[in-house]
Amino acid sequence: MYKKPFALGVILLFLLSTLQSYTGENIKPIEEQSENNFLQNKNINVTVHGFIVDESNATPITNAYVYAIIPKIEGNNENYTLIGTYTNHTGWYELIIPHGTVLMIYVRAQKYFMNFTNIYFPISEIIWLNFSLKKGRALETSTIQGYITDNRTQNKLNKALVVILWKDEQNNIDINYTYTNQNGFYKVNMTNGLIIIVVFYSEFFHFQSSEFWIDAWSTRWFNLSMTPLPEENAITCGYIYDSEILEPIENVSIDLNWRRDNTTYYGYPSFDNSTFTDSNGYYMMKTAQGVIDLICYHKNYSYYHFSYYDIGDNETFWLNISLEPKYYNYFYKWTKKTGNYSFSDLFVSKKESYIDDFLVSVEQGDVLTSVEVNVNWIDDFTYGLLFTKGKDVLTVNISHNDDVFIETSTHAGNHFFLFFANDIPSDGMVSARNLEQADELIREEFRDMNNASFDVVIDIDIGEKIWRVLKYLRDKGNSFEMDYEYSYYEYSIEEN
Repeated sequence: MYKKPFALGVILLFLLSTLQSYTGENIKPIEEQSENNFLQNKNINVTVHGFIVDESNATPITNAYVYAIIPKIEGNNENYTLIGTYTNHTGWYELIIPHGTVLMIYVRAQKYFMNFTNIYFPISEIIWLNFSLKKGRALETSTIQGYITDNRTQNKLNKALVVILWKDEQNNIDINYTYTNQNGFYKVNMTNGLIIIVVFYSEFFHFQSSEFWIDAWSTRWFNLSMTPLPEENAITCGYIYDSEILEPIENVSIDLNWRRDNTTYYGYPSFDNSTFTDSNGYYMMKTAQGVIDLICYHKNYSYYHFSYYDIGDNETFWLNISLEPKYYNYFYKWTKKTGNYSFSDLFVSKKESYIDDFLVSVEQGDVLTSVEVNVNWIDDFTYGLLFTKGKDVLTVNISHNDDVFIETSTHAGNHFFLFFANDIPSDGMVSARNLEQADELIREEFRDMNNASFDVVIDIDIGEKIWRVLKYLRDKGNSFEMDYEYSYYEYSIEEN
């Protein structure tokens, strides 16, 4: 979506950065910005409410003014509106504002220093936001006033937003504002201190004054002639794609900074446009004749800056951009696990060997380290009172690759065979673009280490002699039990 330069949607972020530089403090948002939520879901209202109290004793502050400046879209033009309210006798306030709007909320009260915060709205439709105010601000005995005009036509500018940033010698800050009337006149009362004036008007370059001091009980005239934005009859457009897989990248944020020439680098007069790439990686922005810079952002890609292109009047400038993907370190750890399996209804005949094979397998990416195969049996047909006769002899042959185990037992036996499939894996790290790719890389590194195959041959030599025909015929072979227990290692991933 194309946004008009320095409209009020950008004013809030501009004021935030100005305040940060003015106070030397980093103002943290109460909610991180979700991807591309700027000016989205404008038809959904969000309730912001809470209490305003005195910082020193937590008593409620009555008639504190709580307000927010809200971007307002009208066709292709961004305008602005102000939403404000006063606290009641309990210090309670409530604001109904559009969902998805990036904004700052300010709180002012007589004899208190202002407080404020910026918000990136979450999904919730109700936000609790309490403020505490520091007492000690002096009376607003100073006055700043003047006229705002169009430097092209000298016409008075009606409803220009005039914002006053104030700071005292103890680094306390305040913000006040007003609008020009139909004669372009404005008037703001402030406390004595350091002042910066910032003026915004739709379709004009914003203005920011240098810092100056105003004394108590004084009046400072500050007239301003504002410069209209140039006609935007040039276009910059192109495709943005992944430098490795050459696929288009959706939702890349592209900021365009315009200035008249290289002598006004990111200063007055200049303006910004911004947009996002579509599902085809395509972007397009209007601009004016002059010098442009493009800056591209995407959370999964490295920052990209294209600078110093002198775009002409009515020119269409194509710029295709490849972004380098970001790689992150993902650490993985191994945890030992065990499992078991039992075979059922096993029988070895006296006439032929029992021959079988089986596969011990765990999830792809896990590492199978050892398997213990157990074969248990007891002769199910013998005779004799004092001495047991007709004892069968069982021979067990189990192999895995080049490891072969052969054991023999008479009458009964418990056979244990321990095989080692793979070494115990070590904790490690992979560099990947995202968690999914990290998982794929680990799985690939330990591919085919998750299973082991075994061959089993079991023979039985019955103890009944052939000349004892009835006993010999009755003994068909013998049943046996077989199971295995296995150990393996399962990985888990931790993002750095």
